[in-house]
Amino acid sequence: MKLGELARRAGVGVETVRFYQRRGLLGTPARQPGRARDYPPEVLADLRLIRRCVGLGLTLAQTEALMRLRRTGRAPCSAAHHLLHEGATRMREERRVLDERIAAIERLLSSCANAGPITACALLKTLEQRA
Repeated sequence: MKLGELARRAGVGVETVRFYQRRGLLGTPARQPGRARDYPPEVLADLRLIRRCVGLGLTLAQTEALMRLRRTGRAPCSAAHHLLHEGATRMREERRVLDERIAAIERLLSSCANAGPITACALLKTLEQRA
């Protein structure tokens, strides 16, 4: 299949496919003289796997590692389990940091009278002081 069809069937843009090729996540088939590249069906499966990993919030590095494991065919399932566990752990930490930020914003909002001109805004004054 051609690049445009590959992208359409995977639900991504052509530039997304090219990005993954530059990152080494997807191979680039050889071009026959005067013809467009022809992508084998395995590339569509790879692209769908990449898209799902990214959709789950895995980093590109974790996705690359999963792709390498899959390509070798020799790694135990526990290696993939470990990578996904790492991803979940990282996301929990990110959520903890976001929760702290949200709580800080909520404290600021609760201390605001929400009245008066912007030049006297307590929120802005507080933010200026803590920068």
